[in-house]
Amino acid sequence: MMAVAAWHQLCTLRDDVRRGALTLDEFAADLNGVRTGEARLVYREPAMFFDRTYPTFRMKALAGDVLRRLAGGGGKPVLQLQVAYGGGKTHTLITLLHLAERGQALADHKTVGEFLAFAGPTQAPRARVALLPGDQFDVKEGLEVYGPEGKTRRVRTLWGALAYQLAGDVGYARLKGHDESFTVPAEPLLVDLLRAPIKEKLGALVLVDEAVWYYRGLVNENPRMLGTIKDFYQVLTQAVAKVERAALVASLIASRTEANDQTGVQCLEALNDVFGRLAEPVDPVARDDVAEVLRRRLFEQVPGEAERRPVIDAVMAAMQRVPLREAQRDQAAYDRLMASYPFHPDLINVLYQKWTQISGFQRTRGALRLLASALRDSEGRDPSPLVGPSALLPVGPGMSNALNELIKICEERERWTPILTGELDKAREIQAALPTIRAREVEQAVVATFLHSQPMGQRAAHTDLLALLAHPLVDPAALEEGLRKWRGLSWFLVEDPDAWQLGTAPNLTHMHVQAMGWLNEDDIEEELKRRIQAVPQLAAADPGVEVHRLPVNPSYISDDLKLHYLILGPECAVEPGKPLPACVESYFNEKSSSTDPRIYRNNLVALALEVSRVAG
Repeated sequence: MMAVAAWHQLCTLRDDVRRGALTLDEFAADLNGVRTGEARLVYREPAMFFDRTYPTFRMKALAGDVLRRLAGGGGKPVLQLQVAYGGGKTHTLITLLHLAERGQALADHKTVGEFLAFAGPTQAPRARVALLPGDQFDVKEGLEVYGPEGKTRRVRTLWGALAYQLAGDVGYARLKGHDESFTVPAEPLLVDLLRAPIKEKLGALVLVDEAVWYYRGLVNENPRMLGTIKDFYQVLTQAVAKVERAALVASLIASRTEANDQTGVQCLEALNDVFGRLAEPVDPVARDDVAEVLRRRLFEQVPGEAERRPVIDAVMAAMQRVPLREAQRDQAAYDRLMASYPFHPDLINVLYQKWTQISGFQRTRGALRLLASALRDSEGRDPSPLVGPSALLPVGPGMSNALNELIKICEERERWTPILTGELDKAREIQAALPTIRAREVEQAVVATFLHSQPMGQRAAHTDLLALLAHPLVDPAALEEGLRKWRGLSWFLVEDPDAWQLGTAPNLTHMHVQAMGWLNEDDIEEELKRRIQAVPQLAAADPGVEVHRLPVNPSYISDDLKLHYLILGPECAVEPGKPLPACVESYFNEKSSSTDPRIYRNNLVALALEVSRVAG
């Protein structure tokens, strides 16, 4: 069979990914930074931003609601983004910011066109956008915000920020007393502020990001603020609903940290009480969208369906040759491979289904960070047609950067590096003895099992492991043999013949090897001799039979007509099917030395240990 092109031979990485120019926080979008100019260029510059943005169905539906509302054509006035750390909430808010401020100017951009088409046939509405970024507001000093004229002003409260951004100095003057005294303004005042942009034929869009962050800090300083901030959002949502061309989109929570903190839980419950009455939360990125989101951000170019098809055909043919479940190699499985190319769909699934349960892994953002590192390090050397476990393998001893990133967020993280190093070393030894293992499949199995074993206690079925390891040149028999050998040699595979799971507790193989290391051969031999001496049944014989327990050499056995029964020591252990060791032969052939042959050799019966039993 001809080799199939590796993923990096058909796909082109983005330059910033290849150069390693992306820091770990590169994928963390910064809404306020877009306004202040401090965000990364890829978020700040609308055309570049939309080049890397995949307009998911849910994102288009949400943007369509907002754009229709800003145009005065209906749409939901208040929308809440689903609580999911690293799930694309802030990216969605930046999308709305750029569409509201630059949508008309960028109408010819392909991605912008998709958003506008979903909103309806009307021209993109222009709007004034007020940002309320909870992660940037300081509990004591407030936030410096930009007014409509480009001037800045430091405000103390959320409503002060809203007033200045929507209506400048005039708007802020109306709420100055409320801002300075931290008093929530009444609904009519907020309605007037939201109508200020409409007088200039603009919509009014309010974007709230990570609301719990600031709210939590305020309540920790002053518990009475729990009611104050809730009242503000209650009044704000009511005011937005009354203004025809006003819309509010909010992301309430930044991470699980706030959700797990007692104060954070109180704040989140208060906000959910306000926003939950108005609309179901929207998750902008569904699982089926993930592959395209990853492609847009990580690759400059990915082949179309026609060019992918020969690759997927070859991968699917390989999957027919290994024992998978029918659902892993039917038409639906083929379609998943096509849709997720160049990523193996099972790699994406294990990251989303399992790793997102770990607090340090951040859904789409976590997958982007991990894969950016893996793709950069494996480009040019990974022979696999799909991005899978092979892309996470180290070049030599030790861990790859991608594996190190995963280990950092694992439970018992300090134990995983030595465990994986040892398991990968064993995998290499196995591969060296199996010449038809061509793509480091046993090493890949170590990585795939580690991926499937998180959070602690998770595991993979045998078929799930094989699906990640199958490739066009796979030798199914060698692969199964390699996996069998790894199970026999591994120190940290959990002992379950029906599943694959790596843990941090040593298995029986490890404990056996460790225990054997505490003994030397002399100790073992002495213990075996002691046990032979201690078992009376071994010496049971008919009357007249001379029993010789642990004879030292042939001279201890007389050469006569009597029947002699020899119980030999461990130094004379035998291996079935192979010639007898010299020490056993000597008892039958010699009396005292090799020059003194035994005459009555047929009168000897010997009992010897079996080598495999002694070694085991």
